Amino acid sequence: MAIAKDSMSYIEALKNRKPQSRAQKTAAFNQIKMSSGDQVAAMNKIGQGFIGPVMMRLKYEGIARNVLTEDVIAPGAVPVYDVADEMGKAYFLESYQAEAIISQYEGKRVMYGFRHLAEFATVQEQDFLELTIDMADYAINEARQRIQEKEDGYLFAMFDAAIAGITALTPDWAGLTSHVVQVTGDFQPESFYQGAAIAAQNRLDAVNIIMNPVDYFDMLSWDLVATSVNFKDQTFAGTPVTSFAGFNVFRSVICPVGTAYMMPDSDYVGRMPVRKSLEIRDNPKLENFQLGWVCDEYINMLVLNSGGIVKTKKQ
Repeated sequence: MAIAKDSMSYIEALKNRKPQSRAQKTAAFNQIKMSSGDQVAAMNKIGQGFIGPVMMRLKYEGIARNVLTEDVIAPGAVPVYDVADEMGKAYFLESYQAEAIISQYEGKRVMYGFRHLAEFATVQEQDFLELTIDMADYAINEARQRIQEKEDGYLFAMFDAAIAGITALTPDWAGLTSHVVQVTGDFQPESFYQGAAIAAQNRLDAVNIIMNPVDYFDMLSWDLVATSVNFKDQTFAGTPVTSFAGFNVFRSVICPVGTAYMMPDSDYVGRMPVRKSLEIRDNPKLENFQLGWVCDEYINMLVLNSGGIVKTKKQ
């Protein structure tokens, strides 16, 4: 099994790929024509590269790799993270004190396992015979999106668990007993300022916000006094809101409606260890006249610092 690659490796490979020259495109075109004796069949094959299906919804873009630091874990490597979680205190020492108070800085080792995420994509053989679109590419892309949805669902469940763990019995570093901001009505800029203030008391900057697309539209109705003329001009012209007041805005249909999660930069939140990156293998069921593929990965997600994670929730 090959060692997993991180997301940036795939991005760099795409950036470094050189586009085909005109001569290469012509040669490929002629090759298709020569490989088929039927001119109509050849043109249909070429048309598959230009004709796509009527899309039913927008492509889902995963969130997890934007808010957690992705780590590639080699096969056989011990799955463990070292966490220094004791912050310590400083003391005023008076001249008459016989001894100094010593702060003991401690750490811990976090052991973790991996989860196998998989999606099975199948296409009926007759679709390849009757349709001109590339059903294989469509099915594999849909399978990738389903895996990303699973990743994000797991991510939000972990955020909920981390926030629920902050109580009067187990307060955060600043002594706060809740990381939940209750909002009456629509989300307003003040809703997120209150959440950022909670993280700030733990010396963390909550710079990322994840919300459901339904709640995203609250921002488009914000009063001019709370935003600016430029903000209103851009949103009315159709420019999506990706940031405001120093916050990065992410949208996900997997995020519960009426809830927004705030968190610091990924290095201050947690890790996403990857033992095996997304892999695609053939998985046909010939007896059922189906062509198929299995898309799978071997990963985990860990929240190692809950001090800056805040939930802003509508009542």
